[in-house]
Amino acid sequence: MDASETFRALVARIDSSDVIAYLARQPSEVTGVAAHVSFVLAAGGRRYVRVAIDPKYGGCQLLALLGHELQHVAEIADEPSVVSERSLATFYRRIGYSIDDPKSERFESRPAVDAGRRIMHEVLAFTAAAASPAPRPRR
Repeated sequence: MDASETFRALVARIDSSDVIAYLARQPSEVTGVAAHVSFVLAAGGRRYVRVAIDPKYGGCQLLALLGHELQHVAEIADEPSVVSERSLATFYRRIGYSIDDPKSERFESRPAVDAGRRIMHEVLAFTAAAASPAPRPRR
């Protein structure tokens, strides 16, 4: 959270919503897919989603992937009509684009791609600053 303002803002946005996101480290079943969000259920005034990330990723890559998926969670949180896998697919057909082919049920959004990149840059800058030796006092 300290390393990325974008990441912090996404977490705050989701925290203030009716969406609960569960994170799972799970090997991807689809080649080329490192992470994804799936809709689980809507009940009791809450909507539940699952964020799965392939455990082979770590460090800055992991944070960028998680941030990318949290952007999707925030998009879902901002759209009250998303209450099922079907309405999630309808939503992403409207705001995003299909991956692979137009009939695919895998979608992407430009804000999520941008969030992942921005978080990667912020985390790398934070890491580089933390690794730099402290300036020596001048005499």
